Amino acid sequence: MEPRRLVITRNCITCGSNRHGKPDLLLPACGRRLEFNLSRSGEHAVLAVSGRAVGVDIEWVRPDVDWQGLGGHAFTSQEMEWLRARPSVTSDFDAARLWTRKEAVLKLTGSGLSGGLNNTQVLSTESLGEWTLVRQADLEVWVCEPSLHSGCSVSVAAYSPRRVRLFSMPPPVD
Repeated sequence: MEPRRLVITRNCITCGSNRHGKPDLLLPACGRRLEFNLSRSGEHAVLAVSGRAVGVDIEWVRPDVDWQGLGGHAFTSQEMEWLRARPSVTSDFDAARLWTRKEAVLKLTGSGLSGGLNNTQVLSTESLGEWTLVRQADLEVWVCEPSLHSGCSVSVAAYSPRRVRLFSMPPPVD
């Protein structure tokens, strides 16, 4: 399909405007919508594509981020307890993992960071294969954490554990 024939639409879940909000791609030839979401961190990027709503986030795991200091702004009290109980050798990765889960879930729902990081609980004990079920007050979201880039945490969120295509771009080689 010629790129000029692709139609990107937007829909704001808060006000219904089509001038901003989560984008999707309309495929005029078949009348279907293709959902996508993009994230980048440093020189790493990941694109998630699905026939249904999808959210994705990638974060470079950096030891200089003060995850404990972000605590009340980014994590629920249960998540802070979980992080404190983690071995110190994995704490940076564990915190980045929670962060990417949260961003992927918030991007899936279309609320973005305004949806409230510290109001979004992403710990779970239920799983189906590589997908983990995250229950919100009135919402069930499935999260998967593929290993795409060493040193990065990647999370993909969807309303059902269905096939989501991921495309990642490695950093340029010098």
